[in-house]
Amino acid sequence: MVEEKGKIYERSVHEFDTQAGKVASYPGRMPEDKENHQKEILETFKGFQYFDVLASFHQNAAAMLGEHLSRLGVQSPIDVAAAIAT
Repeated sequence: MVEEKGKIYERSVHEFDTQAGKVASYPGRMPEDKENHQKEILETFKGFQYFDVLASFHQNAAAMLGEHLSRLGVQSPIDVAAAIAT
């Protein structure tokens, strides 16, 4: 019984030392993790900028199409869809 408890104690000490080593290594990795996180944020922001540009393009294209259709005397599909929805 004493031997079993001794083995359990030794395993517990080993597990604790392993986890303590991992925790002790975190501050050393923080600058690298911070840099990687900043890169991820910038990449995400660039992705959102892409969608802003894309949305602006489509809004401009829709406005030009509506203007062109009104010159031709054709009702805009957006106006037709809005009228149907109400």
